[in-house]
Amino acid sequence: MANLIENVKISEHEYDSLRSEMILRIGNINNQTNSAIITILSTWTIGFALVVAFAQTHIISTFFAFISSGFFLIPIFYFVPLAIKSGENIQQIASISAYIRVFYDYRSFKNGETLFNWETSNNICSAINVYRGKASTFMMFFNDEYTILSIASFLIYFFTTCFFYKNECSLYGTNSCRLFLITIMTNILMIVSLFAIYIIHETSCMYNVMMKNTVFYVNAYIDRAVELGVFPPEEKEIMLRVLNPTKYKGTN
Repeated sequence: MANLIENVKISEHEYDSLRSEMILRIGNINNQTNSAIITILSTWTIGFALVVAFAQTHIISTFFAFISSGFFLIPIFYFVPLAIKSGENIQQIASISAYIRVFYDYRSFKNGETLFNWETSNNICSAINVYRGKASTFMMFFNDEYTILSIASFLIYFFTTCFFYKNECSLYGTNSCRLFLITIMTNILMIVSLFAIYIIHETSCMYNVMMKNTVFYVNAYIDRAVELGVFPPEEKEIMLRVLNPTKYKGTN
């Protein structure tokens, strides 16, 4: 085991590749956000145009009226895969960061080197890597634009549907079969949309994909490093103490 530990070499090429991948994934997150904003503005524009057209011309057609309301739900279902991809990017950033801290930063520190230190030093004052109470309050909303925009779309859909529902009642009465079918359809869409919003939030919110996973990945990579013989088993407790991502107070 001693010979194996001594023969382990730091690969600067791997380090550069990992840092490049982190930068690439950060760029992907920003691009996905831009795509989300463009999509929701486009669908909202179409939806509002149709709603205004029906309101001004007093054309009350159940099919077309509720189709126009449905445009506001399109972003919600579009955001589901987009939020999952965005959350996966953030999760991989947490994983790469933890890997660098264990296999590069700690080893450099142990050997008296100063080549690799950014990830560990950044964790000292970062309020986004792990949850640090009040310091992380606003950071928890990072990447929550999918949830916020989805809720906004749902509320717009709800109020426009209520508008057309009221018109339908005034024309055909509250006991018509048409109104019964509209009510069932609307309730189903609302339930499915709320479930989609829940998925969007759970898969993209910072607390789930970054703050909780950072602790997991650091501990997992320490176990892996000991298993591979990069560090002796008796050093595990020291590594857990030195690399503990929650030991710092973070920003004020």
